[in-house]
Amino acid sequence: MKNCGMYFIPNSRLDEIYCDYPKENGKTCREQGAILSYNKRLQEKSAYTDISTKIRCC
Repeated sequence: MKNCGMYFIPNSRLDEIYCDYPKENGKTCREQGAILSYNKRLQEKSAYTDISTKIRCC
């Protein structure tokens, strides 16, 4: 639901936010969501380390 907007019945957990339906590119929402959330966390972490490095050195 979070990635494609389609409603679905969760397979394993009740709080799942990504479906297992295949999309145009051959990947599922679950696979795409994992990649998107990983990239988002990576950017947030790099931004945090940049700020904390600047604060410590000055």
